[in-house]
Amino acid sequence: MAGKQPRQGWIYTINSDEFWFKDKSFLDKKKEQPIYSMNFGGSTYLVWKNNKSQQGKNSLQTLTVIPLTVETTWVGLPTTYPITATKRNQLSTNFYGLIHQVCIIDGNLFQDNLGNWLPRIGQLDKNDKEKIEERLSYYLSSNRISHTDQFKNHISPKLLEKIYENLQGEKKEEILKNLLDEF
Repeated sequence: MAGKQPRQGWIYTINSDEFWFKDKSFLDKKKEQPIYSMNFGGSTYLVWKNNKSQQGKNSLQTLTVIPLTVETTWVGLPTTYPITATKRNQLSTNFYGLIHQVCIIDGNLFQDNLGNWLPRIGQLDKNDKEKIEERLSYYLSSNRISHTDQFKNHISPKLLEKIYENLQGEKKEEILKNLLDEF
């Protein structure tokens, strides 16, 4: 049975032995085999984003994914998220999400040779997705936790005064105006 198009929080195991190149430009014309190979065999990924918006007439569909592992090597990092197997998430084993290895890969790896989406092996619940989002924000310093917010939330009036005193000439008023507009 064919699966559905991947969504955020869905978990897949992909096998490179089942991967077929759809774009014939990747094939060696004499041997009808791929010019290069990628070894993803048996890798498990958490789909974070389906990059459908990047899909154009000549572009490949890509997925932003977070690799999952059963190994405990990365457990001490703040960017490693434990995913416990439960009936609700349909996983049969515990995994660790390697958020620091977030990457974009070809969506064809999640399809069989007929172009059908592979079935997912599980999916995260809302709480896990929110916690992974927090760790991604921390790791990537995304807009949700931006440097300017950190500056605004932690600056003292005394420090702000000292910075203002060190500014030069005409820039002083422009910077002060912009700063007041932001606060």
